[in-house]
Amino acid sequence: MTLYQIYRCISLDGMMSFFLLMLILHGMCGTKKKLKSWQFGLLGTAVFFVVYNCLPLPFLKLFRQPSIPYWYGFLSMVAVAYGMGEWMIDGDSFSRFVYILFFAAMEQMFKIVCSPLYMREMTMPRPLYAFLDVLSGIGMCLLFYCLWRFFDRFPLKVTVDMKVIETFPLLYFPASILVLSIVSTISRNVETVMAILGVIILTNVPLVFYMVSRLISAYEQQRRMDAALMASQAELHSYRMNEELRTKLKKERHEIKNNYFYTLTLLNEKQYDTAKEYLTSVIGEVNERLRTVD
Repeated sequence: MTLYQIYRCISLDGMMSFFLLMLILHGMCGTKKKLKSWQFGLLGTAVFFVVYNCLPLPFLKLFRQPSIPYWYGFLSMVAVAYGMGEWMIDGDSFSRFVYILFFAAMEQMFKIVCSPLYMREMTMPRPLYAFLDVLSGIGMCLLFYCLWRFFDRFPLKVTVDMKVIETFPLLYFPASILVLSIVSTISRNVETVMAILGVIILTNVPLVFYMVSRLISAYEQQRRMDAALMASQAELHSYRMNEELRTKLKKERHEIKNNYFYTLTLLNEKQYDTAKEYLTSVIGEVNERLRTVD
């Protein structure tokens, strides 16, 4: 058995993509068991390998099926990823499920993009097809790494209970893409695939408009909040300036009061020369201060 046959037999590209899915879930949420990312990835991939390659064997023999159905691979990936998330991942279940759905949708869409290659498996020279198939698997892993960076740049932060109308667009869009990709892979009827594609596009257009509307509203609300924050900061600065000026005025009043009492004392004691010198020095200080005022 060649290396490529082993690659196809164990679905190495699927194992690698699932390993990256586990790394994404660990990186976005963290684990309850304090496992490192590669440890959690290997553990989840091992569970997926058993569920995907070993569990269906008795049923394949019983119903005399030559290979594992395509839908089983998809369902096992989503089920194992969600089960591992519930068992070992921190955070809320909704965010994890959205990550898994979008990941699965991206994988299925990538396979649709590569479907012209898969359809030429029997007509293309075997070495060339094997090279391109492995190359597409590497490209899929690179795509998932970019998806990981995208998730990390725009994470889902759910801190409140969301309404159904708010969660539905997030779940329906990747779910509809998954339905389309699975049907297009299983069905050979182009008319059926195009009809389903039309239904998915028709149902997603209002959802896209809804999400754009919410995004614009969020930007507008953020703009109003920024304007209110700037106004509040200006008011706070003005208040601090007034408070500082009020403190200086109190100090000036106290000094003027002391000057009056000292001058009155000198006059009562008939120390006119001393009083004159004191008043001259005080007036000079006042003139110096007035020069700084425009």
